[in-house]
Amino acid sequence: MKPPPFRKARDFSTILPMSQAEKFLKSIPLFEKCADQDLQRLALGLRWSTHRKGETLIFQGVITHQMFFISSGRAAVFSRKDRETCRVADLEAGDYFGEISLLTNKAATATIKADADDTQIYILDRDVIIEALSRNAEAMADITRKIRERNQGRMDAFEPNEEPAGATV
Repeated sequence: MKPPPFRKARDFSTILPMSQAEKFLKSIPLFEKCADQDLQRLALGLRWSTHRKGETLIFQGVITHQMFFISSGRAAVFSRKDRETCRVADLEAGDYFGEISLLTNKAATATIKADADDTQIYILDRDVIIEALSRNAEAMADITRKIRERNQGRMDAFEPNEEPAGATV
C-alpha cells in the first residue's frame, strides 16, 4: 500500500513531501551554502502549518525549541517592555523567526502573530537545525548577526522619539 503524500506530525503541523521541502529550503538565503546532505536532513524534519490573521505563532517569554519560516502570508512582531507593547517589525515570505530562543535557549523576546489569513509557516525543530548549522560556520554567523540586529531593533523601538533641537511641530 502506497503511503499518503502527507503524514501528520503532532497536532498542529504536517510533514512536507521531500521535493517540496528541499525546494523551499534552497530558497532561504540562510541555507544557500549548506551541503546537499544537510539540506536533505533539514527537509526530512520540515513541517508546515497554516494560520489565520491574528493567531499567535509564538509568545514573548516562552522558550521555543523550533525555528519558523514564512512560506506565504505575513506576520507581525510585537515586543513588550514594562507595560508598553510595540509593533517592532513585519515579516513576509522568506523571513524566519524563533532563532533567538532556539539558539540561546532563552525565552522569546517577542510575540509573533499572523498578519494575514492563510499565513503558511514552515517549522524546523532545534536538533535538526543545530546539526546543520554546526557544520556551516557562514550560516551560523548569518543567524548570529540577525539575532544582534533584531535585539537592537527591539531596544530601539522603546527609545523615546526626541525632536531635534530647533524643530517645530
